Amino acid sequence: MNELEKITGGHSGMLFIDAAVTDKKFHTLVVNADCVLTVLTDNEGVNLLTLYGLGSKTLKAGMIINTNGSPIKNVTPSSGSLIGYNA
Repeated sequence: MNELEKITGGHSGMLFIDAAVTDKKFHTLVVNADCVLTVLTDNEGVNLLTLYGLGSKTLKAGMIINTNGSPIKNVTPSSGSLIGYNA
């Protein structure tokens, strides 16, 4: 899958996220409605909120969170919503 296919959803499935989602494999998250995340970890257990500096920040609709390494495994928004595209 090339980068454009990853960004647009390509050949993979997607999931609307407005509550805790665990044990998934997302390559991309797109913010659907302004949100604050309380959990964002990858398959290796790395805290991506800390790594990307997103803790306690409001992510605006349309923002894209992409991973170039291990897929995103756990996501919890305390407000707003996202769309997760499966790896």
